[in-house]
Amino acid sequence: ACRAALQKGEAEQAVAEAERALKLDAANAEAEACRREAEVLKADLARFEEGKRLLTEGDPAAAFFQFAELSPDSPLRRSPEVRQAERAYAEHELAAAKEALAKGDKEAALGHLRSVQAVERPPRSVLEEARRLERKLRGAGRTAVAAVTPVRTGNGRRNGRPRSGGTSPRQGGRAPATGGPRVAAATRPPPASPPPAQDPDRARKLMQCMLRDDSACVIRLLEGRASSERELRALIEAYVKRGAMGKARGAARRYCSRYRTRFTSQYCKLADAR
Repeated sequence: ACRAALQKGEAEQAVAEAERALKLDAANAEAEACRREAEVLKADLARFEEGKRLLTEGDPAAAFFQFAELSPDSPLRRSPEVRQAERAYAEHELAAAKEALAKGDKEAALGHLRSVQAVERPPRSVLEEARRLERKLRGAGRTAVAAVTPVRTGNGRRNGRPRSGGTSPRQGGRAPATGGPRVAAATRPPPASPPPAQDPDRARKLMQCMLRDDSACVIRLLEGRASSERELRALIEAYVKRGAMGKARGAARRYCSRYRTRFTSQYCKLADAR
């Protein structure tokens, strides 16, 4: 019954059906797995509705970052509203870059141009103009385009940080163990709470840290404050890059207990590494 409700996109009903099954059998692994998926869907639907509201109210930056918080495998990432937010955000950032240029603020202009190039699917004309302006600012023979990793709101595979296969040790950290015990699957995390309202300013700062591949910047911004799947994932990767493996394992344990995504297995292994 939970799976049937989940396939229909009825998150509340799916959670209720899973809870009913778990009351009859607390060790029902399938019911537990379905409940977790339903909680993720419930949170995604809330984020999606908030993103649509922000888009309707004319705040494309906030809508863009709200949609970026959708779980990595969410089919909602392929929706027309997400594409609209990407397009509107890219156009918004290009206009902001031109305004900064008119004021003589080169650094601010470059930041906005990098933001345009970080969007996965910006309008071609907007992207080409952003690249042209950046070349003009940086010099004819230099472009920063190759260093920019798109923030993928469409399929969640990349989001302006090193790819998530990047939990290999750096700067002296140890490799995640491939064997050994895993986080207990029977442990039931608390039900997902409604997603916190996204702070567009913090989201923008995080993206800029990622575009510069500045892990210290990510840690300063998110340590003790990571409140979403994307933020916690970015914090884990930043810890790994800095060689802070103890903190990385602690953050990975939190991720493993809260989220069920394509990255969960990888971070559970990291959490158990010794």
